[in-house]
This record gives sequence, C-alpha cells and structure tokens, in this order.
Amino acid sequence: GVRRKSDTVAAHERSVAELQSALRTRVAQTLRKEVVVFVHGYNNSFEDAVKSAAQICGDLGPQDFTCVALTWPAG
Repeated sequence: GVRRKSDTVAAHERSVAELQSALRTRVAQTLRKEVVVFVHGYNNSFEDAVKSAAQICGDLGPQDFTCVALTWPAG
C-alpha cells in the first residue's frame, strides 16, 4: 500500500473540511440549494476552465445556485 506522512494526511483532511464548510455556507445562501459542477475537458489551463465555468454559470441565469469548477493539473 501507499504510505503518506501523517502531516500530509492531516493537511488534506483540513482542506476537505474547509471545502465542505464553504460549500455548506454557500448552498445555505441560495434559493434552489443546488450545486453546478463544471468539469473541463482535455488540454485546458486553470484560467480557461474557470472562465468557462463562469460563462456557463452566468448563462444559467440568476445566481440562486452554487457554481464549482473542478480542475486539475494535466502535465
């Protein structure tokens, strides 16, 4: 199995908890209680992915939902 340092695991768990808390807070402030997740395609930069997510979520109308862009480094 893969072994990870305990401080690395702890940092990951803190990040997960912070993300979940931020999503809970944002969803609580919306009318529809929905999350739109945009997953970009192949060969996109972070900037391209975020701009596309913003465009799509803007096109969906009034922001009564939470918009999330899922992106990752593709080296």
